[in-house]
Amino acid sequence: MDLILEGPDLDLIFVEVRSRVSWPVALESIDSKKRRRISRAARAFLWSYRGRAQRVRMDVVIWEGGRWNWIRDAWRE
Repeated sequence: MDLILEGPDLDLIFVEVRSRVSWPVALESIDSKKRRRISRAARAFLWSYRGRAQRVRMDVVIWEGGRWNWIRDAWRE
């Protein structure tokens, strides 16, 4: 997990950032094992979280072709 953000809509956003040569390769690099590790880290963070967020979201940001591609709600816990 690369970023943890509090969104203006009261979401707590856990973000995985990837950079690969092509889109499918970058997105596919976040396999079920990687998703489980990120989810486990998010749960550990939430134990001590005292912010205002009311919902949790898992996003992926991919750098491809010289631009960013942000995927909201890439998977659900």
